[in-house]
Order: sequence, then C-alpha cells, then structure tokens
Amino acid sequence: MATERVGYRQILLLLDGSAVAEQAVPHAAALAEATGGSIEVLRVVPASAGAGGSSRQAGREQKPGTSGGAYVENVVQQLAARGLRASGTVRTGVVDEEILAYLQESSADLVVICTRGEGGCRWHYGSIADRVLRLCSMPVLLVRASSAAADESGAQR
Repeated sequence: MATERVGYRQILLLLDGSAVAEQAVPHAAALAEATGGSIEVLRVVPASAGAGGSSRQAGREQKPGTSGGAYVENVVQQLAARGLRASGTVRTGVVDEEILAYLQESSADLVVICTRGEGGCRWHYGSIADRVLRLCSMPVLLVRASSAAADESGAQR
C-alpha cells in the first residue's frame, strides 16, 4: 500500500463563542503547526441574536461580545501569537446552513469543530457537528468536548 503524506493547507476552525467550542482551538493550531497550514476561524451568529448582543440558544445564554468580529479577531490574534497564519470571518444566519454555504466558497481542506458548543449536548456529538460531518465533502476533525468544560460552560450561562 502506497503511503501519501497529507498536508492541510487551509484549516477551517468552527467556533460559536462558547468555552466548550474553544476546546477545538489547540487541535487546529497543532495541525497547522505540523503541516505549515493556515487557519480560517468561522463564527456564525444565529440570525435571532443579531451582530452585537448576547443570544439565547437551546437554553444557554452566550457571553456578550462573543457574537461578532471582536471575538473572532481575538482568536485570530491568539493564533498569530503562536506564529500561525490565521484569518477570521463572521456570518449571521441559520448556523448549519451558513457553515455549509461557507464551505462551498472556502478553500479549506479540513474542518475542525468541537462536539458540543453553545447548543449543549444534543444526540451524541451535537446537531451542528452532526450536520457538518454528514454533509461536508472534506475531512472533519471532531474534538470531543471535555465534560468539565461543558459543565462549567453550562453553569456560567
């Protein structure tokens, strides 16, 4: 069997503003460091939340300021401080639909997403992660959310 080296040039990191979802950041960073790739951070704000305020989704309130560009820019700066090439985008709409539309436009060749985010624990690994996994045509890395962070995130919201 021939072995082909896989190098991810563009990693799409999906975040929702929650501490739980941010557990995927170190994994995306490690892959980018190992492959020399860059990271695109995508945050989709649910249409009902608007661009600037807090939102309430699936019974969990999101921290103010995590909806828009300032949040994404902060994550991008943290990645850049590690010496990584990173950029960020914020969209508003139906979360899974916006993610899938973005994937059609993006040059990403790997998607990194945490199994649970702001939406809490739905099914085994979350409805957004489920839809991305099922409908995405590229490799997807699902990062299992630690229960401690999920419990802490739920307690803060």
